[in-house]
Amino acid sequence: MKTATRYHLRPMIEADADGAGEIDREAFPTTRPPIPFRYEITSNRLARYLVAVDRKPQQPGENAGRLTRIIKDVRDLMATPAIDDMEMVCGYVAIWLMVDQVHISSIAVRESHRRRGIGELLIIGTIELAHALNENTVTLECRVSNYPAIALYEKYGFSRKGVRPRYYSDNMEDAFIMSTESILTPEYREFFEGRKRAYAERHGELEIELPKSASQ
Repeated sequence: MKTATRYHLRPMIEADADGAGEIDREAFPTTRPPIPFRYEITSNRLARYLVAVDRKPQQPGENAGRLTRIIKDVRDLMATPAIDDMEMVCGYVAIWLMVDQVHISSIAVRESHRRRGIGELLIIGTIELAHALNENTVTLECRVSNYPAIALYEKYGFSRKGVRPRYYSDNMEDAFIMSTESILTPEYREFFEGRKRAYAERHGELEIELPKSASQ
């Protein structure tokens, strides 16, 4: 019997905003201003945000020093407890709804949680959401030098459609424009289900919660 992955994908809520903000600043310190997550998830009707949460975050005391434990004890005394102290936001994806397509405007994973399949989980969730919304394609931009990300996107059927010159403001690097073919065809769905099965074999059964309504 397969076990479930420790990472759960769900829609972002306001309580996730601080954790997502930490990831955003860590991943994109100089590229652009931080995303105002609280405003976006409550007011931007054209955006959707998904988060990957770690349901077994490392607790102070597990490979942590005495100072780390003291800091946590002080914070526990002074701060209001989180909604769920057993969950940690470890990745997010920002999605814009456009004409006949979903555009990934930003995707990032907490540095401490990279190389655990979380970025791939976020891509899977994005494609599932796009399919639920009956959108035809999924698009994004990617640094031309980001070979691991390019390989991941190509794994899910994205291909390079063009280049945006000097797209990134921190170093004026070009970006590839990448897009899937139609995700609504039976051929793509069969291909995608195969990718999901391979992911589950490696990382555990997928747990993906999408917005209850396509309009949310």
